[in-house]
Amino acid sequence: MTVVCVDDHSILLNGLAESVKQILPDANVNAFVSANAALAFVKKNGCDILICEIDLYDMSGITLARQVSKLNSKVNIIELPRLNYAVMSSS
Repeated sequence: MTVVCVDDHSILLNGLAESVKQILPDANVNAFVSANAALAFVKKNGCDILICEIDLYDMSGITLARQVSKLNSKVNIIELPRLNYAVMSSS
């Protein structure tokens, strides 16, 4: 099974990929900060599960999901919402 994770925040991406590896230890987990790089990988290697953020800098996650589903109509897709970060300071 091939899993592709895409998030333009590398720290979140690394955590996501590690979580997927723990849940699916036999899966081939691939992590990308670029939607275009992920799409190129999928075109060459295929993909069973795509996990991607919706708001990516080089292509929307929805567009990526549509393109991947054209390559494999049976792909499972999980779209992650954009996270808004709040900075808190203590006084």
